[in-house]
Amino acid sequence: MEFRINSSCSVCDWCGKDVYFGNAMVTINRNIEQIDISKQFPDGVVTVIQSDVLLSLCAECGNQLNATALGQSLKNF
Repeated sequence: MEFRINSSCSVCDWCGKDVYFGNAMVTINRNIEQIDISKQFPDGVVTVIQSDVLLSLCAECGNQLNATALGQSLKNF
């Protein structure tokens, strides 16, 4: 397997642009998590059971993402 510094690791879901290793990107994820509280860890320890990427955006598209509108649309879902 050959490793290339400029190899693409992802593609923006909105514009289709390649996102290369080391470049910023925005992702929206769905996590299933469990929190365990004990005497040793009174604030809890979170275990991620499953994590799925729902949306991957390049930095340019991610900066156009309106978090307020996204939050409202998810509340209505």
